[in-house]
Amino acid sequence: MKQKVHSYIYLLLFIGLNTSSFATDIPADSLINKYIKAIGGVENWEKIKTIRILKHSNFSTDNLLLWSNTELVRDKGMQIASYINEGVPTIKAINNEEGWKIVNGHRDMNTKEEILWHSGQSSQISTLPDSTYQELKFISSIPWKLFDVAKHNIRLSYKGTIEINDEVFEQLDVKMKGMKAISCFFSTKDAYLEKVLIGRKLITFSDFKVVEGVVFPFRESIRFIKNKSSLSRYEVTRISTIDFITDKVILNPKIANENMVKPTN
Repeated sequence: MKQKVHSYIYLLLFIGLNTSSFATDIPADSLINKYIKAIGGVENWEKIKTIRILKHSNFSTDNLLLWSNTELVRDKGMQIASYINEGVPTIKAINNEEGWKIVNGHRDMNTKEEILWHSGQSSQISTLPDSTYQELKFISSIPWKLFDVAKHNIRLSYKGTIEINDEVFEQLDVKMKGMKAISCFFSTKDAYLEKVLIGRKLITFSDFKVVEGVVFPFRESIRFIKNKSSLSRYEVTRISTIDFITDKVILNPKIANENMVKPTN
């Protein structure tokens, strides 16, 4: 298969990519190319260096409301600041080397510095398990992770079509070192990536909107299926269901690279 070199995107940021090297066969190559075109194309994505995504959740129990502020920096990583009931902040971050988090139960603390200053304890900082780190790194980097498989030693395998809840999708399996099996499901209607299955966790993206020429999902739903064979029947455990609604996507905001660096105290 001839190599076709393109300069490309990074999420939600893109980097130089090889159009045929990210696919292991012609159908996979064709599917990814349709996806690239559907989400806005190379030229528009190349303009993106940083992204800020503001979300809230419709999950509510005993007056608890979850919302998050996610920041991504091209080639550096991401930080997710989450809050319950406008307090009890949790900050998670990943970079190219590791993932970490800080948890603190005090209100009105919106930054890493505020949390650390109040707690004054290194025990507040913990390293994410490798499986969690790898999963977050992949999910946070969709779609760019799919576009540079040679660099990340990723293998793609086209599996044909599958019907899920009366809708037809094209399935692309992703194999990465150190990660559970990953299956990506692209809509046969518009080529958007609408579902990602990692282990038993099924993440569904919907409510797609155009932001400055590129397409983002404005709703993200997380379910847990009993096993992969039940996917077509969409059997899920409702007790572990949570949805996030995106309120705003800001492209190329000013973001400090240090936000992705694990604190030392």
